[in-house]
Amino acid sequence: MNLKILRTLTRRRVQGIESTTWLANSAVDASLNQAYYQIATKLANVNEDYFEEQKTKFNLALNSALYALPADFIKLKQIRLAYTTPTTEGDYVVATTYDPTQVSNVTRDEINTPISSPIIDITNNFVRIYPKPTSAVTNGGEIYYIARPSALTLTSDTPIFPMEYHDLLSIYAAYDLSASFNLWDKYKVYKGEWEEGVRNLTRDLSIRNLNGQRRIRHLTETGRKTVTELW
Repeated sequence: MNLKILRTLTRRRVQGIESTTWLANSAVDASLNQAYYQIATKLANVNEDYFEEQKTKFNLALNSALYALPADFIKLKQIRLAYTTPTTEGDYVVATTYDPTQVSNVTRDEINTPISSPIIDITNNFVRIYPKPTSAVTNGGEIYYIARPSALTLTSDTPIFPMEYHDLLSIYAAYDLSASFNLWDKYKVYKGEWEEGVRNLTRDLSIRNLNGQRRIRHLTETGRKTVTELW
């Protein structure tokens, strides 16, 4: 479903008509995209295969351990660090994650961490790295991550997850907007539908292995049927 269809479904659910006078596109779009982001976050946690991996570089600063994550960051896949100016991908080292609450010896576990085995900790919208750089390094960091999808803005825009679940965006928007207009009976109905729909989505999509091995049957296994080309 594209944005135009989702707007129409939302208005029908909330007001029973498709008037933009009472319910502007901007209000509908805001609710639809809020639902989109929530589903994307939930889906990233159960099945990463629905998202294209993003990669970006960042500069390392002298004696700085804290760096901002990308604005569209949802979930980390990998961080690679180079403590001297990198010229090839082979100059980077894959960092491992750690939990500061499990640190028992700060000097051993953080301060004296070798550059050959860097460690990272994700906190809110930042990543903390050890060891700290002893010099500024341009493009000294690479981050591979799952990004929040771009907002639905054009009428032809469609969500990236399977079409059979697109209607969930409209259900959430109807639940959200019903509260704005004190339509509490509709609010309760759509809230329940949204919560059940999200449970079904995460359950169904968590078991899909899009990148698993596939076995293509050999011609002899099809009874040696003659295949007629269509072109």
